[in-house]
This record gives sequence, structure tokens and C-alpha cells, in this order.
Amino acid sequence: SGVNTLFAAVSKVVMQRYDSLEPTALLHLLKSFVAVPRDIAGNVVHALAAAVARHIDELRPQELQTLSRICVSTLDLRHNHHLSNEELRTYCMTLGGSAGTDSAVSAIPLPLPLA
Repeated sequence: SGVNTLFAAVSKVVMQRYDSLEPTALLHLLKSFVAVPRDIAGNVVHALAAAVARHIDELRPQELQTLSRICVSTLDLRHNHHLSNEELRTYCMTLGGSAGTDSAVSAIPLPLPLA
């Protein structure tokens, strides 16, 4: 379909340029691509998540909140608080390193909520 062709073309460009994108652009792309079926998005989510993980400390508070929501929904986490920078980095690296397998995601130890 036309949508699949469009995402395939965008995916190719993102994979060629993600290393040179600003952290905010990476986050917006990640937010968009996690909503795309995996068979269409390919490894773009993995590449973007790994790239975002390297820039966690550069994100603004509202961007960290967005990333928190992405991680919680994508990894099906049971959290009712925003994740710390270290938790976000860990979960982004998990998303970035889980190409082709869901077992790596389910094996992550979940941090205990702060009381």
C-alpha cells in the first residue's frame, strides 16, 4: 500500500541520518515510529531508541515525560510515575537492543516505585 511505501522510504532516510539528528528530532521520530507496525518500521525504532539513550541528559523535562510515556506504553510497564533519567536510559537501550526479539524486553528487571 501507499502507506507502507511511504514508511519504507522514511525509514530508509531515518536510518541513514539518525546519528546526525538533534535529540528532540530523535524523540519525535521515536514517538511516531513506535506507533507503526513492526513489520513496516523495521529496525528504525531500535536505532532511534539507542540514539535517544545517548542523549537523555540533553532532553527538556517535557521531552523526558514524553519519553517516559513512550517507554511505559511500548514496553508495557506498570508505572504511574515518570521514569528517572537512568531508568529511561536503561529502557531505551533495551528497546535499542531488542531487534527481532521480545524476550529481552520481558527479562528486564522493573525498578520498584519510589514510596
